Amino acid sequence: MLTKQDILRLLHSTVRQNAYFILSGATAATAANYGNFFIAPMPLRVVSVQARFSAAGGSAAAVTVNKAATGTATDSGTAVLSAPIDLTGSADTTLNGVLSSVAGATVLNTGDALGAVDSGTLTNLANLILVVSMKPLEIGSHIDFGVPGSAPFV
Repeated sequence: MLTKQDILRLLHSTVRQNAYFILSGATAATAANYGNFFIAPMPLRVVSVQARFSAAGGSAAAVTVNKAATGTATDSGTAVLSAPIDLTGSADTTLNGVLSSVAGATVLNTGDALGAVDSGTLTNLANLILVVSMKPLEIGSHIDFGVPGSAPFV
């Protein structure tokens, strides 16, 4: 018979939730199109951020992902990455962001938002996609499966 710890260990090792931020065509070259794209339905940890585009941006074009609690603007949130992803390089290449080592920077509480924050000159940037992969917090953390009438695992 599976114990709660067994179930949590299985979930922790296999469950992933991805959030996607997609700006098709030339919409990626307009700063006003960047912002929130995900709200955490439960406590999660960001495990990777990837970016790809079909045409590079202008001078110093870059994007980062910030997390923000309710009532906090995304631009004022906490950076999930240690540095923005450079959008001036080779097109059609998957870029892997480097996660922040700041304590708690990659942890999302229920209701926290993720947002894309741009910088530099975006001119000519096209077809940008960001993929943020997350998993439930480690074993021993609260995970609520949202089943009515059931107690959450702790």
